[in-house]
Amino acid sequence: MTVPATRMGMQGEGIAGRHGGRWGGALVARQRWAWVCRADLGTLGSLGPGRLRVGCAAGAGFVAGRVVPIRVASVVVTVGGALAGVQVLAAIGVAAYLGGVVWAVRPLARVTVAKAPAAYATWSVMAAVLWLTGSLLGLVTVLVTSPTWAVVTDRLGLLIIPLAAGFAAQVLLGALSYLVPVVLGGGPTTVRGSQARIDRANTLRALIINVGLMICVIPVPSLVRGPVSVLVLGAFAAFLPLLTSAVLYARRAKQVVGKRAPDRGPRDQEGS
Repeated sequence: MTVPATRMGMQGEGIAGRHGGRWGGALVARQRWAWVCRADLGTLGSLGPGRLRVGCAAGAGFVAGRVVPIRVASVVVTVGGALAGVQVLAAIGVAAYLGGVVWAVRPLARVTVAKAPAAYATWSVMAAVLWLTGSLLGLVTVLVTSPTWAVVTDRLGLLIIPLAAGFAAQVLLGALSYLVPVVLGGGPTTVRGSQARIDRANTLRALIINVGLMICVIPVPSLVRGPVSVLVLGAFAAFLPLLTSAVLYARRAKQVVGKRAPDRGPRDQEGS
């Protein structure tokens, strides 16, 4: 998802730079925003509240089915407004998309309020939704307040960190944090052990990433932004050794189970 979206966004910026105006704005709006959001919201929807270990909410399936048309229509309105040179119309499309996002995550929000999350996957996805909401609000503000489409294109750069690191990266890590132990398998005990290793320092990692990103998106001196950026990157990168630990644990657990199985066979035969 990320590579095609990035490549297409760069192509849109190139056209915007050559021609400027609403055509470049339309391409950037569609490529950098719509493609990234659609792909990662699909990941979020496929996980669901139950899979994020906070229980299922009533009506989640109904909401998911109704959100898709809203998202599609909002992208059409946004791109149509950009092509027509009407920034207000494009802003209405983004606002509609934001409304669809808020509606889609209501089941997750309700069950999260009822039961506090404990797994890193839940914290990461919750934070990603908040960053997406803020990014869409920022995009609406940019569209409404910018005097020209050239200014819109320039200001879209302000949304790179919130969308790429705050939203896309955290959805990815949240999905992997849940899916990897399941894919490794080995039985309920092994899955719980793998999950426990991936969830180590989950609250601390989530706090460092999100507080650090908030510091990075506000005007702060470079002496502050530099060290904070390193901390954020370190918190993201911490997933790799934790992932390795979970994989090694699952492998060892499966080997132990495999060695015990042949030993039980002859004994069971003698007893029979």
